[in-house]
Order: sequence, then C-alpha cells, then structure tokens
Amino acid sequence: MSLFYEFRLEHLDELLRSAQLAGYLYTRTRWMALPGEPPVDDTDVDDWIQRFVVLQGSCIFFYLRSTDISPQDSVLLEEIVEAGRIPSHKGVAGDEGWFSFYITSCHGVRFECSSQYKLQ
Repeated sequence: MSLFYEFRLEHLDELLRSAQLAGYLYTRTRWMALPGEPPVDDTDVDDWIQRFVVLQGSCIFFYLRSTDISPQDSVLLEEIVEAGRIPSHKGVAGDEGWFSFYITSCHGVRFECSSQYKLQ
C-alpha cells in the first residue's frame, strides 16, 4: 500500500474515533434570500450530492468522501440560527422514503440534508 493511502486511512481512523456522529447524507447548499427578494423555487433542481458528514466537537464537517483529508465545508454549532424538517425532495414508494432537514447558519448559508430510510 502506498504511503499516501496509508496516511488517508490513518486520518479516517482518527476522524471516526473522535467523531460523535459520522455517515453519508445527500446534501446541497443554498444562500438565504435577501430581504425583499422572492424565495427561489428550485424544487425541480436535483443537485443533491452524497457527502460524508461528521459531527465532531462543536462543528459539523462536510467531506466529499470519507477518505478525504480536508472537509469541503463546515459549520460551527454556535453559528446555527435555524434548523428544521423540510418536505421530502423525492417521493415515498411503499416502505421506503426520504427524511430531509436543513440547518441555517448566521452567515446566511442553508445546508439541506437528506437520508433514505426503509421501514422495517
């Protein structure tokens, strides 16, 4: 195994050992509308990307893959000003569906997250 891959695996091992929660979610990022602007209707836009999300300490990190060394984005828990459930971006078929939620930072960035579920 190359030294590069060994380093990445060691990083992943350390990350998972210190994380309170880690796993893959489908995510997308939006800017909040400015005052007076109408909300953007993007319900027909399917730009969800599967990312590896890590809750570690007082921060949520967004990685493209679990083996990435650096996160693509992050948000401190103290910067979250709003959180809630959003209507499913995909339909429910039988015993399968999607649970979706958002968090909004004080900087006006809205992180939307979604995970597929299957009823047991």
